[in-house]
Amino acid sequence: MQGRIMPGVFTNPNREDFVEPSIILVSDTRNEKQAVKEASKTSTPVVALCDTDNWIKFVDLIIPCNNKGRRSLAVVYYLLAREFLKEKGIIKSNEEFNYKVSDFEAKVEMKAKQ
Repeated sequence: MQGRIMPGVFTNPNREDFVEPSIILVSDTRNEKQAVKEASKTSTPVVALCDTDNWIKFVDLIIPCNNKGRRSLAVVYYLLAREFLKEKGIIKSNEEFNYKVSDFEAKVEMKAKQ
């Protein structure tokens, strides 16, 4: 699941979009308080990218980083993806990871002013 969640997505099985995640990863706890709170109610582990000013209540694992900049987040997600694939045995070395940091940056299209 990607993006913001609506209240009840993790806790209300009557919702059409109900999910039972085994873990959630949030980029910024200030912006994703709803996801963190709901995950805590269902005992779902929460991994959060946190800066010095982040809210950490209900977070199980903190990855300290600058989570404000697009480039900084891209580097963190690049490293997480590479290490995850190595740990799973999908790739054996860093050289086998065929992505660049820029592949992890959000592609934001600017609409022309009308």
